[in-house]
Amino acid sequence: MTCVLGGKRYLNYAVLAICNACKGVGGTSIKLCPRCEGHHSIHLSPDSCETCGGSGVILENLCRFCKGVGGFHRINRTSIAVPKGSSFNTTIKLKIKKYSVTIRIVPLPHPTFTRDNANIHSNINIRRDLAVQGTTIEIDTIHGSERIEIPAKTRKDFEHVIVGSGTWDSPLSQRRGNHIVHVKIIGPLGSFISKIRNYFSVYDLSLIHICR
Repeated sequence: MTCVLGGKRYLNYAVLAICNACKGVGGTSIKLCPRCEGHHSIHLSPDSCETCGGSGVILENLCRFCKGVGGFHRINRTSIAVPKGSSFNTTIKLKIKKYSVTIRIVPLPHPTFTRDNANIHSNINIRRDLAVQGTTIEIDTIHGSERIEIPAKTRKDFEHVIVGSGTWDSPLSQRRGNHIVHVKIIGPLGSFISKIRNYFSVYDLSLIHICR
């Protein structure tokens, strides 16, 4: 819902903090690698020196706090303002310390609503007897609850459009799409036949053959 309505989300990121004990060195002393003698590789070999890992130096007496790494990975947290009407193409640029970071929005599926650009879709089932006599139902939209009228003598599935109850076309747009409710008429008989068909399909039998 944050993608369609906008809001605040939080981002965790890791930074390398310098070890205060060794001041980022990783040990108490540094000496040239005895194998490559500081050349990072052996003679003309393209491979890095296995002794020093290509650094050209060897750490002596590794720091007991950072184990020679020179620092620690620390998890920081920052807030992100997600604009309304965000989609897969929406990116957010922000500054984290001295780095410029680009974040791409990935909307997750919603258990009730599906999105088609700026339009929102939802499904609802109505009992046939209620649809025939006519009734009023309450549905949820991304902007709150709405009441829709089911006219009397309704016997077929239909779509009800709530104008302007969708999401925004884009983060900079002021125009909203529609909420489209797909109303399905169900009845006890139809549900019973559907269950029977599913049962016999397991045994690969025909309803017509069973009825005979």
